Amino acid sequence: MSEQKKNGSAFQDLRNSFEGLEVDEQARFLVEAALSLVANGAREAGNAVQSVVDDLVETIQREREAEQADESEAEAGAEKKAEPKTRAKAGKTTRKKAAPKKSAPKAKSSGDDTAA
Repeated sequence: MSEQKKNGSAFQDLRNSFEGLEVDEQARFLVEAALSLVANGAREAGNAVQSVVDDLVETIQREREAEQADESEAEAGAEKKAEPKTRAKAGKTTRKKAAPKKSAPKAKSSGDDTAA
């Protein structure tokens, strides 16, 4: 038997059973079926909302991580640009070299000049 015939006969069996119920039982059955339908719809809607919220949270987290990575790269780039200037200044000196000191004049010995 095909799936459609099974569903059709199951539906027909349910309908026949429903018609065999008292009016108050039929009303109770319809209320329970309606509440079940609403509950299932609410559950499905809740799952859909949860899926959308999860996607949004994931997207926001990825954007924040990307922004943080960009900021880190920008800071690293700024530090790299600052480093060569600092190194060049630190390694370069502009002081003049000290001139050699003049030696003091030699003292003449007093005994050598008078002897002759």
